[in-house]
Amino acid sequence: MGERGIEVRFNVIDTTKFEFFEPIFQEEMFPRVKLITEKVTGDAQRLAPNFDGFFVSSIQPLVYSPTDSRPSIVGEVVSNSQYAGVIEGVDAEGNETEFGRRPGTFPNITMLRAWVEKVIGPEIASHVMKAAKAVRSIGQKVSKSDRVDFYEREIDDATLAIGRSIQLHGLKPESRYSHPGRPIGDAFRAALAWINEQIDAGIDRALARL
Repeated sequence: MGERGIEVRFNVIDTTKFEFFEPIFQEEMFPRVKLITEKVTGDAQRLAPNFDGFFVSSIQPLVYSPTDSRPSIVGEVVSNSQYAGVIEGVDAEGNETEFGRRPGTFPNITMLRAWVEKVIGPEIASHVMKAAKAVRSIGQKVSKSDRVDFYEREIDDATLAIGRSIQLHGLKPESRYSHPGRPIGDAFRAALAWINEQIDAGIDRALARL
C-alpha cells in the first residue's frame, strides 16, 4: 500500500562543519525514526481487524537511508497484504478514498464465508440452538445433523447477503463489515504531535553537536 509521511526540510547557513553533519544526523535521527515507526506499527496492529492474523502481522516498520547526495532517513509503516488497501481505504498511491472496495464486484466468497463463520458464527449457532429447543418443546425431534444443516444454511445465507451488500454498496473503511477507521492512518494521526516532537528533538541534538 502507499506511504504516509512527514518531510522535514531545513537550510544550513554555516557550512564550515557541514561535512560532519551527515554522520551526526544519522546517529541522532535513525533511532528516533525507528522508534516512531515501531510505535505507529504497534498502535496500528492494535487497531487493525484481526480475522486470521495475516493482516495484523503484515503491518511492519521500515527505516532506510536513500542512496542520494542528501542526508536523509525514510521511515514507513507498510503492509504487503493484498487486502491492506481495502482495510485502510487507500488507493495505490496511499491517498485515502471513500471506498476500500468499490461497488460492482462480489467479494471472494470463500474468504467472506470464513469471515462470517468466525465473526457471526457464534451468534448464528446460538440462534440455531434456540430454534432447536423451541422445536423440541412442541414434541418434535431435532437431530445433530439437522442442527448442522440449519447452521450451514444460515452461514451461507449470511455470506450471500453480506456479499450482495458489498457488491451493491461497496466497502468503506468505516463499514461494519471491516473495521471502524483506518488502522495505519489513525495510528499515524494519533501520534502526530509526538512524532513532530521526536523529529524536532533529533534535529536540535544533531545541530547542537556541530
